[in-house]
Amino acid sequence: LLQKPIVLGQGSSNDTHQSEGTPHIIGLRRESVPIYRMGKIASFKTSYSGVLSIGSPPQDFRVVFDTGSAHIVLPAVECKTEACTANNRRKYDQAASITSLPVNADGSIVHEGEMGEQVTIGFGTGEITGEFAKDTVCFGKAQTVDEAKQSALAEMRAAEMVALIKQESLNIHLYEDSNITAVAAEGTSGVDYSPMCVEMSIIVAVEMSTIPFKTFQFDGILGLSLDGLAMNRNFSTFDMLVRNGLAAKPHFGVFLTDGEDAEPSEVAMGGADPRRMLEPISWSEVYMPEMGYWIVPITAVRVDGVELDFCKDGTCRGVVDTGTSHLGIPAPHDKEMSSLLQVDAGDLLDCRLAKAPKVEIDVPGKTITLTADSYMRRLPLREGVSVSSAKGVTMDDEKKEKAKQEEKQEQPPRPGHEKVVVGSNTGTDMEKCVKPSVPVVCDPEIANKRADIYADRFEVFEKEGQVCVKRTDVPGTWGVDLVFWCPNTETAAKQGPKIEGMETVFVGSHGDANSNEKCVRADVPVICEADAANNRGDDLADKFNVRSEGSEVCVTRTDIPGTWGLDIVVHCKPVEVSTDGMEAVSIGDYFGTDNEKCVEPKTPVVCDKEAANKRKDSFPDKFEVFPRGSQICVKRADGQTTWGLNLVIYCKPVERDEIHLQQQQAAQQKEQAAGTQPAAEKPAAAQGGAPAAAASADEEEGPVKRNCSPRVMAVRLPAPLGPKLFILGEPVLHRYYTVYDWENKRVGFSLANTARNTMDPSKLGRGTLPKEVDMLLMQQGTKVTRPKGTPMA
Repeated sequence: LLQKPIVLGQGSSNDTHQSEGTPHIIGLRRESVPIYRMGKIASFKTSYSGVLSIGSPPQDFRVVFDTGSAHIVLPAVECKTEACTANNRRKYDQAASITSLPVNADGSIVHEGEMGEQVTIGFGTGEITGEFAKDTVCFGKAQTVDEAKQSALAEMRAAEMVALIKQESLNIHLYEDSNITAVAAEGTSGVDYSPMCVEMSIIVAVEMSTIPFKTFQFDGILGLSLDGLAMNRNFSTFDMLVRNGLAAKPHFGVFLTDGEDAEPSEVAMGGADPRRMLEPISWSEVYMPEMGYWIVPITAVRVDGVELDFCKDGTCRGVVDTGTSHLGIPAPHDKEMSSLLQVDAGDLLDCRLAKAPKVEIDVPGKTITLTADSYMRRLPLREGVSVSSAKGVTMDDEKKEKAKQEEKQEQPPRPGHEKVVVGSNTGTDMEKCVKPSVPVVCDPEIANKRADIYADRFEVFEKEGQVCVKRTDVPGTWGVDLVFWCPNTETAAKQGPKIEGMETVFVGSHGDANSNEKCVRADVPVICEADAANNRGDDLADKFNVRSEGSEVCVTRTDIPGTWGLDIVVHCKPVEVSTDGMEAVSIGDYFGTDNEKCVEPKTPVVCDKEAANKRKDSFPDKFEVFPRGSQICVKRADGQTTWGLNLVIYCKPVERDEIHLQQQQAAQQKEQAAGTQPAAEKPAAAQGGAPAAAASADEEEGPVKRNCSPRVMAVRLPAPLGPKLFILGEPVLHRYYTVYDWENKRVGFSLANTARNTMDPSKLGRGTLPKEVDMLLMQQGTKVTRPKGTPMA
């Protein structure tokens, strides 16, 4: 049973204090991340980030302010995953801060030589694994030190150019980083732009998944959700500010703009910014605050005054999320909503000026009103073109794929084997030892039989009943999370001595009467002789057939159908995939909706169709590799659509002339297969005379219809968040100033004091193209030439 929404009085709250106090203002920068469809940029996901300084001496980071998560998460200097090394990401160096302490989740100090706790946190897509640290966190800088240096350098170069043109001397002001604080672009009455600091616990990521973190332009995350999502109160940024008396009120306000008209975006810590509001705050109580999200009940949704049926039962809710650039609609109702809001663009350049239906969302105490300037995509789209995801927000596919892989990884590859978790080594010792749950005998090379893409080499050895690992390629520590399987002492004795150049595969006995075959996984891909199980030293007449595919080894009894009591051990030849002279192409994992993923290789390559199936891992996933233009594409070939493997394939590098020749040959083959004629042999009518009778509809001339489409996406989330969950993202947050009451667990709405909310739309005409499009038309330079033979006047 779901609790009915609590309906407060309509209109503004009677809270006479509203949200007074002097809040600290933190400036935000709006950034866009491209969203790809079929290998091309189709849309952008936006984020808002500000600057934090951590530790002493201070280390600056740009972090996204996210009301949908709870912690400060920063990449560690020890993190070596692809997401941590992308985009020149700044990384937290705990050893460089004299105020930093390694801690456990409960705040207890991790002393030298001890192993600290780790945590894995899942997000909408992707996850991070991190350790805990306690340090001083400061807010208030407008830029990181390196950003300020780049800005100063750009200004100096511009000044040099002006001075050169005017033939004037230049006064050079050297850059100083002593006081990079936020600077208000307007009056500062009632607000405070000075920095503020608090000592708190943070999560330092030692691993970050490629999706979505690789594409982010910021360094980390600052979570502003309720404490239901936090490890404990010591990790909650705003709770720490309130408890330390740094927040004038237990409120924070969010002011987001699209960045046009030089309007800033800001977060106000400790109250609401009166300059940013056009009306009193109206409050809505949070639904189920223990879940940690800023969720408000939704009592009704109307489009042009007509109430939609699906919220009439009182089970609709909306989460206010600064990390979402769309208006999320519970599926399948998103299709209905999108159809109601789409209109003909006509000759408009800016769809936010379109005459479109008004959307009204009733929450307790407030009716949220959205017009085209709030919810429309800016650029018109040609009819038939869509940039929306068919799936929208969903966790099912990723969870199923991840659960499937985790289940396989937790199952022993062969009977009598035990899992040994060594992990990474970020300490000062050159080796790391762990105590296995039972005594084991490990192959010294077992840590090198991994499925990852890293070249790190290790030696595994036993010391005083422990399994120890040390690095052999270079002396030092490692960031690879080492996990491997070793036979227990009884199984090791049954396997016998290792044969040089061969992989020992323990199959064991087989007692399943429902199957004549038993399959196990080798540590690496192998090729086994068919009679490999018949070369035994016993006197038994049992006969077997062995087959292998990749790392899977299967044994079937052939003398009589049935089971066997022997402990079968086979020796197979490892398959080495040579990568000499080959180019590595990183595909990564994929949880999208297009059933394929395309990447641009660093150099031109030609890839084997089976290149993605020549892997070292033990997963049965099958793929097909194919080219598309200059890109290399991968799709599942086993009936599935997404994958969680970090795919890296090896392809043959080629010269561009060779690629051009191959493309010509492919085009000729395609023409021959279709029975068409080369262009030179086509009838004159098809080459420029009368139009060919077979001309396609796409080639016919005529008006191109363009539509204005809303920024909506499907939301498919199970209870307790769903199933009827709206995500109140940018379309709402650009129109309304939102205030988050930490103490009373409620969200406030006030019409934001933005240029778009106060301008007269009738004076804007057709609108203008965005700067990203204007850049295509910007003059880059001129070249003056004189035609040959032209005399000078």
